[in-house]
Amino acid sequence: MIRSLYVRVVLTFIAVTVVSLMISSFVAFRWFEKDVNRDMSGELMEEGAKVQQLYDTWQPEDLSVFVEQTSSLMRELHITLVGPDGQRIDSENKEQNPPVKQGNYTEAVDTVLSGANAIIQEESQSGGPMRPVAIGVPLQTTDGVYAMFLQPNLKPQRENFRRTNTMINLTSLLVGSFLILMASRFLVSPLKKMTSATRQIARGDFRINLRMKRRDEIGELAESIQLMASELGQLEQMRKDFVSNVSHEMQTPLTSIHGFSQALTISELSDKERIRYASIIETESERLSRLIRNLLRLSSLDSDKHPFQIEAYRLDRQLRDVILTLEPIWTSKSITFHLHLQELVIQADRDQLSQVWTNLIHNALKFSSEGDSIEISMTRERGYAVIAIKDHGEGMAKEDLQRIFERFYKADASRNRYEGSGLGLSIAKKIIDLHEGRIQVESELGVGTTFRVYLRL
Repeated sequence: MIRSLYVRVVLTFIAVTVVSLMISSFVAFRWFEKDVNRDMSGELMEEGAKVQQLYDTWQPEDLSVFVEQTSSLMRELHITLVGPDGQRIDSENKEQNPPVKQGNYTEAVDTVLSGANAIIQEESQSGGPMRPVAIGVPLQTTDGVYAMFLQPNLKPQRENFRRTNTMINLTSLLVGSFLILMASRFLVSPLKKMTSATRQIARGDFRINLRMKRRDEIGELAESIQLMASELGQLEQMRKDFVSNVSHEMQTPLTSIHGFSQALTISELSDKERIRYASIIETESERLSRLIRNLLRLSSLDSDKHPFQIEAYRLDRQLRDVILTLEPIWTSKSITFHLHLQELVIQADRDQLSQVWTNLIHNALKFSSEGDSIEISMTRERGYAVIAIKDHGEGMAKEDLQRIFERFYKADASRNRYEGSGLGLSIAKKIIDLHEGRIQVESELGVGTTFRVYLRL
């Protein structure tokens, strides 16, 4: 039970509250004593003046009766008179107002009898500095000057303060504990909901709902879990699509190889048919091998350990070399190139970018018709080298442009009209991303397609 966050929050609050109340009570009591002691001297002086006025008005013959009745009128004071001959007269209410100890005021008697005021101090019960406990003032009587000592009774005030402070603290603790019990449920409830959601995600179900209107840290955590579930769901769907696409791409050549291999076992085949079947098997084998190489390349590019060798080289020369490598394709279709290249040295991985240009130019050749032209230009733009490869082929629809860089995606719905696995553009984009560049595509059906690659200089 103690492991529950709800219980821990409540117990922590109660412990902190109790400690805080104890500290605040101690500070408040010390402050109370300090405040009372600071104001006591002036008040006792005023009370002494009142006693003198009362004596002048009353003119009593018996000082004992005067002290007793005056003390009954001023219940919060204890009065002691000391005459010149050492005679002592105390008020009788000694339980409520204990008299000043003999040792405390003996030395102050002479001072008061000489006509001066005297303050009697003693150590605080809490071990603090000396505090005033009584004041001595001269009292003019018909029998001469008496030393009158006035001592306040602070015990009832202290008890009332302690009682009031204790009631306030207990009320605060009870009310606070009740409120934290309610508030803790409000705090812990979304955490329980998030725990349930994470368990749902662990089971492979990413359809969770943690939409909250809260804008605090818990709300941000819920939003992060919701976003994580959404992205994991997309990754899971991509994984399924990837497996499906790989299975489809591998199944087609394997089916052809299997079928034509069986056909070769037929003894009635002519040599011309055997050569044709063997050629088809070879073509499908190369197609399957190319697919596997591309998958391995993508896997290597996705890993953090892919070799990345930066070197300085002429980008314009590399583009020309790639075009020459693809000469058999563009000469067979009578396609011409229009090059607008300037001398430009970049820092990049030569082999990887060569793969990018090969994929993009090969795509342009594949979707161009007989006698078309392809334009390749290179410019500088805000710290980037911009390479544009434009063809005048079939083009693509707008809905295809949003998915053109997805793995195994083919804009042509038949998937078999052109050779290819749908990985070339994915590989090209991944390489450009590794070079901290970007690739854009513009296309229109029946007009053509333009790929622009931005490389940081």
